[in-house]
Amino acid sequence: ARLLAGGASTLLMDEPFGALDAQLRQGMLAELGRLHRELPDVTMLYVTHGQNEALTLADRIAVMANSRLVEYGTAAKLYSDPEFEFTARFLGSSNVLPVTLSSATEAILPGHPQLLKIAPTVQAAGLTAKLSLRPHRVTLLAAGERAQNELEMQVDDIQWRGSTHLIAGCVAGQPFAVEALELTELPAPGTTVRIGFAAADAVMLRAETRNADGAVVMLPAELDTATPPIAARRHEEHRPVAVAS
Repeated sequence: ARLLAGGASTLLMDEPFGALDAQLRQGMLAELGRLHRELPDVTMLYVTHGQNEALTLADRIAVMANSRLVEYGTAAKLYSDPEFEFTARFLGSSNVLPVTLSSATEAILPGHPQLLKIAPTVQAAGLTAKLSLRPHRVTLLAAGERAQNELEMQVDDIQWRGSTHLIAGCVAGQPFAVEALELTELPAPGTTVRIGFAAADAVMLRAETRNADGAVVMLPAELDTATPPIAARRHEEHRPVAVAS
């Protein structure tokens, strides 16, 4: 408040709500969001480990790993169309499946007899890559119900989360989760269910190198050719941004 009263053009906030309980944090996020909208000439640099805070507040998010920039873009772009597995798993949760591309719009999942329809990709056919699929974009299919893509999932565990159920299990030997609105009939652990999803929600990820501990150690030099580097944006209007690391 003192900085705003003094006419500051840039605010740096480092985990400002880290010591607050969940309910108070939500209220403060709403208040900060209001300031964000009412002060368009003020740049807010918000450093957080909370993905929801970053998605709620930021016009643009810089995702960092091991002191390196992984991705930079709008919250909607990074969440719905991440380029890298690190971003897909860090911003929210994501199912990641290894596939082989057969074309720009189809991929082969090992152990699955039919081609998967995927969101269009520029990656070459024959490339072994990874597919990202958000749990809430997957549907449990009823008997006779069809979907653009259909898979079988073995159910291992079911978690009730109030308004939703999280069904955890595996697909083609890979960990997999489905987040569904509260179910009245639950599948039993150990059973197999049919799941479905749209091609637009099956996003191909770009390659990244990880060490034995799973940490990202190398990313392609060209992170996003469509987005100018931060240095090139110095003369743009001030825009709020969050840094998630």
